[in-house]
Amino acid sequence: MDIFLAPLRKTFVFSGRARRKEFFAYFLTLCVLLIIDSVMLAAMEEITPFGAQEMFIVIFLLVVLVPNFSLSVRRLHDSGLSGWWILIAGIPLGNLVFLWMMLRPGTTGPNKYGPDPRMAQSA
Repeated sequence: MDIFLAPLRKTFVFSGRARRKEFFAYFLTLCVLLIIDSVMLAAMEEITPFGAQEMFIVIFLLVVLVPNFSLSVRRLHDSGLSGWWILIAGIPLGNLVFLWMMLRPGTTGPNKYGPDPRMAQSA
């Protein structure tokens, strides 16, 4: 669970770098939580008022919106890219380019955004 909570603790930290492991573990955990939440809310459909299920999911997504952005920016920094590249996801086929940017390995050693997080964990 710490792999999910670590990016939440860095919610407003847009500087530094994030490894691929941190990024994809967080988003995998987020997807699993959303699937579990959707299944639970679908099962409770008969006992909750109309629209309550969707409202709960929207609130959850709003809560994790800023941590998603900050983690994505730090992941872009790990590849040596500016955080402004996150805006590419807003254009047609931009999500594929953004996914490719997230899959790229980070730069080895320090870059202009900070020290290599792999070296910091092994030390």
